[in-house]
Amino acid sequence: MVVDVHLPDLSFVRKIEESYYINRGVYNTIDAWFYGSGFIDVTERRVHILKFLQYITANLTEEQSAKRLFFPAGLTNTLESYVEIQGIEKNAVFA
Repeated sequence: MVVDVHLPDLSFVRKIEESYYINRGVYNTIDAWFYGSGFIDVTERRVHILKFLQYITANLTEEQSAKRLFFPAGLTNTLESYVEIQGIEKNAVFA
């Protein structure tokens, strides 16, 4: 499913919830993690969020997929692994 990164905030979050079956709390955690990793521009951050969710969805087992989006190693560890595997450079903005 294609989600337009230029949607208003609420519309974008609702599309993410519908497409990837995550709640707003999980979305906010992912968004804050990318922001804290140096992705200040909201459009760039949303692109990375979508790529992350697509990557995770593509790598789910059938059992995990049936349970909706699943983070077996924890969300933060999964985000760290994704960035490392993708070769994305982080520029942390949080101390």
